[in-house]
Amino acid sequence: MSLSIPTGATRAGVLALACAALFAPATAAANGQQLSGAIFTSELDASVFGTDYSTYPAMTAPANCTAVNANLYEDKRAVYLGGGPGNGQNNNLPDGDYFVKVTEPSSGTGETDLGTSVGTPTPQPAVVVGGLFQYCYQVWSLVRQNAAADPGFADTANAGGQYKVYISTESDFPNDESKTDSFKVDTAAPPVPQSPLTIAKTVDPSWTRAFDWSLTKTLVGDAVQYPTGSTTALNYAVVATKSAPTDTYEVGGTISVSNPNATGDATGVTVSEDGLGDPGATCTIDGDSSAYTGATIAAGATLELSYTCAYSAAPTVAEDANDASVTWDKLFSDATESDDTSASTTSATFSFATDPNTVIDDCSTVTDAFNGAPATTLGTPCATTTYNYTQTVPVTTNLCVVFGNAASAVESTTSATSTSSASVTICGRQVGGLTIGFWQNNNGQALINGNCPAVRDTLVSTLVNVANASKLPTITAATSCVKNNKGVTPLATAIYDVVKLANASGASMEAMLRAQIMATTLSTHFSPTLGAAKIALAKICTAVGTCVTGVGPFYTLATVGTAFATPNAGESVNTLISTVANKSWALASVTKTTQEVWKNVFDTLNNNKATITL
Repeated sequence: MSLSIPTGATRAGVLALACAALFAPATAAANGQQLSGAIFTSELDASVFGTDYSTYPAMTAPANCTAVNANLYEDKRAVYLGGGPGNGQNNNLPDGDYFVKVTEPSSGTGETDLGTSVGTPTPQPAVVVGGLFQYCYQVWSLVRQNAAADPGFADTANAGGQYKVYISTESDFPNDESKTDSFKVDTAAPPVPQSPLTIAKTVDPSWTRAFDWSLTKTLVGDAVQYPTGSTTALNYAVVATKSAPTDTYEVGGTISVSNPNATGDATGVTVSEDGLGDPGATCTIDGDSSAYTGATIAAGATLELSYTCAYSAAPTVAEDANDASVTWDKLFSDATESDDTSASTTSATFSFATDPNTVIDDCSTVTDAFNGAPATTLGTPCATTTYNYTQTVPVTTNLCVVFGNAASAVESTTSATSTSSASVTICGRQVGGLTIGFWQNNNGQALINGNCPAVRDTLVSTLVNVANASKLPTITAATSCVKNNKGVTPLATAIYDVVKLANASGASMEAMLRAQIMATTLSTHFSPTLGAAKIALAKICTAVGTCVTGVGPFYTLATVGTAFATPNAGESVNTLISTVANKSWALASVTKTTQEVWKNVFDTLNNNKATITL
């Protein structure tokens, strides 16, 4: 006997039928008797499994089939199969593997198969153990529609949306070997799927060429110069050097992703920059990675993202293509779905121009500022250029002057500035020295006679009132400045006599040293700039008569430095006078050799052959 479960039957109804079968004679299909037991359709708990039927499992635990003969379903994938009753009686489904099919019921011309397990890799997918289905089976997963193996079962043409599910021990589903149950699927028009997102992008290749400028300024000649005239010409060279070009290749633009739907926000949107064909190009979206993830695009809205593809070297592909793609969640925010979940842009080909789009710092403006004066423009070169020019400067006697000179190159686009400086020290001639012979002749004597007592006071303070005894024994603060009948003062006579007694012979150089230091002291009295002048100790003549200024022959710096007990390379004339004046000249304290070095320092100054230094 067969057990048919009418549409809309309740669990109680099924149990009643099962009880009726319980008291029927035992059946065995193999003996031609009706297949025992029953089957029924069921559904899963939506609070647990949700309403996205595409995620429903092919099979689940029997306890998850919460209803018996639910009969009416929202989706074909929501229909599950159970059976039993599994009460240990002879009305159970016999244990074993069963064929399954779904048909379209018909009242007159037979039923139409809409899907079957016959011919599939698992032709008997429903398994009964202990009188019950081993699992709660999703009917959609048990069958295939046709030879093309389309999943599930086809739509019914029944006006009420009715279907019938069969299980059978035989592949031809004979009545006495089969059990059936009918169910309906809502025939209301399914929701219109959401339109897929659209994606588009702009492609803008750019080639930028940039230059750097460097500047070198040099003085043609020595950094310290000793001109003899009242002016001197300084020659400079300024070289503005343009670097080799630095080329930057880049492709940029905007990726636009639009949600064309009137309702429903697209979630889980991931936009990817798919890169270029050139292996040297690396692309990023919004300055970050090659993908922009986790976005939500509201209905009717557009997400716009900037992208950049930078090249590590010159492009190796003459013409390239740039693509982008987007994926999104199937389920939109309003519970509607999209048939598609990805889209890509149409490849856009591009190539770089034959010349750069932008040139940066192609030229520069070169200026020069001499010794603090306002800068003057030497030129506006667009290639490496050398500028040669001359500056004429004054020469100051008894003094060294430093002249600074700075050049600048300002780049034409970025205004980046390169500078270079060159300074020169111009040392004037030593002047103002007067020889011991001068102070004996009429001109020197006249100066002394005409400027006493000032001359006397200078000699006394410098050479008389000093440590280690007066260096001018015949002159004191009381030496008279009263002129005799010939207009000569006693001071002039005393000075004359010092010079007259000067000689370098014998064991001591004291007489000659006395005359030379006195002559230098007199010279500084009448030429104060000489007293302040700093003298290069490495350029002291060893033999004044044959010595050439700046050429020699000279003492070594060490020799002069030891004689004057100074570590400096230069000392002022006043310092040199004071140092020697306050030393003992006695041979017990000093050697004749040292006396000679002292004497030659003052002899060099008196003959204006010393070299001025800083």
